[in-house]
Amino acid sequence: MFRRAEWGSSQGSNLARRALAVCAVTGLTLVAQSIPAGADTVVVGSTAQASASFLAGGGQSVAGSSATWSTDPGPNQSGQFTAFPYAGLVRGDVDLLASRSTTTSALDASAISGVLGSTGAITFTSPDGGVQPITIDLLGAMRQSGADLTGALVDQAELRLGVGGSEITARGGRMLDPDGVGGPGRYKVGQADLDLHSPAIDDAAAQLYDAVGTFDTLTESTINKALSLTSLTSKLPAGATLTARVHSRMQDTIFKRLLAKPITTKNHVLTIDFSKGKATLHLDQAMHGQQVVDGPLLPGETVRPGDPNGLNNQNPNTEIIDDEIYPMIAETIHDLINEVVTIAVGEVQAALSSVTVDFITQLKSPLGTATSAWNVNLGGTTARPATCLPTGTAGPALCKTLNGLVNTVLVPLANKAVYPLRDLLIGDAGANLYGLAISDLKTGALTIPLRKALDPFLAAVTKYVSIQVNSQRTTTCVSRTGVRRVSGIDLSAFNVAVNRAAGGPSIGLGNSAVSTKCVGTIVR
Repeated sequence: MFRRAEWGSSQGSNLARRALAVCAVTGLTLVAQSIPAGADTVVVGSTAQASASFLAGGGQSVAGSSATWSTDPGPNQSGQFTAFPYAGLVRGDVDLLASRSTTTSALDASAISGVLGSTGAITFTSPDGGVQPITIDLLGAMRQSGADLTGALVDQAELRLGVGGSEITARGGRMLDPDGVGGPGRYKVGQADLDLHSPAIDDAAAQLYDAVGTFDTLTESTINKALSLTSLTSKLPAGATLTARVHSRMQDTIFKRLLAKPITTKNHVLTIDFSKGKATLHLDQAMHGQQVVDGPLLPGETVRPGDPNGLNNQNPNTEIIDDEIYPMIAETIHDLINEVVTIAVGEVQAALSSVTVDFITQLKSPLGTATSAWNVNLGGTTARPATCLPTGTAGPALCKTLNGLVNTVLVPLANKAVYPLRDLLIGDAGANLYGLAISDLKTGALTIPLRKALDPFLAAVTKYVSIQVNSQRTTTCVSRTGVRRVSGIDLSAFNVAVNRAAGGPSIGLGNSAVSTKCVGTIVR
């Protein structure tokens, strides 16, 4: 299940509500209106009605219920699950989904959608403390609706929503506000994530591998320049030679660690898993004006000035993706690459065991030669004992002499010459060197290609997709004396619409609706 979330409430807002639209269907009514078709025979405002469903769209509902005073007052609870609307586009765990609708007079009604608890009560929280996950194939819905996806290098896009449910209650014709925050009703949602797969992310991983490969070249040249062999060569017998070569194999070690787990930006808005070519936009985190998990990384109220933080407690009909959040997501790609560079540079110390300085000492005579070899691993504490290869009749004796010198004199001197050089790689100077070596990742190598790949799709999402939280539609009763009151509310915890202008797909999640008798005129 998704992580826990606080209670939500409905508050006043002047945001325009987008019509709903999640499969290519024309003439589709607003999904937030969750009253089943059977209730359409009752004139709205003639008596109290209540309805609820956990999920509705395309003329179908999941865990739906309804009640009408006084012919079918309830309480009526939803029946067994049959099928999701928009086959193939929506999936989720439906075992515990439920709704209940009740009317007790022409002015009293209640509706709730959520999860059926062990006591028979309907709550907004699953037994594990989370909320119900529902997944929508957003790319499939956009394609079916005829959305223009030109230039969008995305072959998978799924919207994962955590849905708790919603509740509306009318008493004496007045819509109740149970939490006292603002508008009537309450709702609860969890996370909202957009999972994307793109070949561009796979390509970025290959470019990242090549970029990390520059660490090896930089490491070898840095150590070679700084390594002094004078203390060793001064101890060699006449005729002996000494060579040293640095070998760095950091590339695979660091790259494996970059792929070991997904990388998330410090503001928690974007995660990329380079091992799977997948990016996740945490839309719920983008709703926060301030992130406090790792300290206040974003100034408060900068994303949506004046609006509440998080998905819960939002104003009615708040759009999760709009022209305010899109630039923030695009800029976050640059922030993520900065994080990649920071991680790669930070892994140098852990990868020092992939760097060795290989020494070869050779002693010759007219009757043979001895070649002694040993290496110092920068991730270790001392060099390995030398091994010697003899040639000629004098080779074995030369090896005995040479190895004795190497193991007792040269190896300790090599340790003293090599190990202090680690500070050139893991200190501030080394961090600056490695950071500069892959600085292109922040611009041309990764950031620009990723943005070029994802920007067209995100622009299409902004243009064609409406994802509303606390989606509401109200009905107003105007009495014969001109007094106005809200006589009906349809509430969806989440409301997703795709290409509404073309009559595209639509779905409501966590739906509840009530209406009461109106003596006067109904105004929608």
